Amino acid sequence: TVENLKIRLNRQAGIFACGDDWVVRDCLFEKNVVHGCQINGARVRFEKNVCSENEMFGSSGYGGAGLLIGPDKSANSCIIRLNEFSRNGHPDTGFGCGIYLEGRSHSNTIDNNLITRNSHCGVGFFGSSQNVVTNNLITDTGSDKRHENIGAIVVGHSYEGAPTQSMANLFAHNTVWKCPTP
Repeated sequence: TVENLKIRLNRQAGIFACGDDWVVRDCLFEKNVVHGCQINGARVRFEKNVCSENEMFGSSGYGGAGLLIGPDKSANSCIIRLNEFSRNGHPDTGFGCGIYLEGRSHSNTIDNNLITRNSHCGVGFFGSSQNVVTNNLITDTGSDKRHENIGAIVVGHSYEGAPTQSMANLFAHNTVWKCPTP
């Protein structure tokens, strides 16, 4: 269990690659150069955390995210619930996600989160499949950018190799507000 920590101002990710069965709760992931946290394990519970301004102060080249899930297939069956993901991503690169699902990650649940003011998208599916994304509030994300991959959700190909296409994701009962495109 990782609980009640302030994880900020690191030169890479705040936490790089949670292991199987971790519980990450009530933590602040702020102003890390790349991602706030990366999950590459199974059955991780990521709850009541704040991931804010990761990659905000310079482009990492990776596209900063509040939370990266993947890219390996070991990143599965995780529950991401009751978190705040805000202002992630360098403002000039246009590639920052609140939650970034990458590669062969699969079967994760993202429920009841506040996802706001990220530079690229609220939730990005880049090769990840069979995820359920419900009851989230996604607002004011990418609204000042003009780029083909800007929106509340973005579905694209994996940058980590085959399989490259996202399939069988469910995105339902979310509120999308003040985004350039759903």
